Amino acid sequence: MLTDEAHIVATNPLLAPDVVKISKMWRRYGACLWLATQNLQDFPDAARRMLNMMEWWLTLSAPPVPADIGPAAVEVFTDPSFPASGVETLRNQRIPIDIFDLAAPRRIEAVLSAGLPANEAAALAIARQRLEGQGSRLAAQLETAYEGHARALSYGLARYPAIVFDRGAAVVYR
Repeated sequence: MLTDEAHIVATNPLLAPDVVKISKMWRRYGACLWLATQNLQDFPDAARRMLNMMEWWLTLSAPPVPADIGPAAVEVFTDPSFPASGVETLRNQRIPIDIFDLAAPRRIEAVLSAGLPANEAAALAIARQRLEGQGSRLAAQLETAYEGHARALSYGLARYPAIVFDRGAAVVYR
């Protein structure tokens, strides 16, 4: 059902609650309620719930967007199976972007444990040698490798790949 001049329905205190119920009920039956309006402010509190239930919004008269609008910072949390793309485009627009490879710690572990013997004592001795031989360089590698995990935890990311905008203001998952 299509209703033009939605403000007539949405602002009416007698109609709005019933239209909210109708839009919710119709979704169960595969029907859609289309409301056309020129201003989303036409949906007062009683009718604003409808906006959350709608699958699509189509804005025909949007205000002009300033040229400098966009994220201040972008962080990408991924691994080699989901390579990041569009990085240069963002950098060309002078948007800072950090890419965190969440598989990096596993790769460091694989290098450190490669070729270790089955004998536990011998493996432990070789592993100690490797760790001591790396020294502060290994510490720096591990810090860099786990930085993505630490940030992902601080943002409460549920899964990856994920793109975080403006230090956690918004998150997009694949």
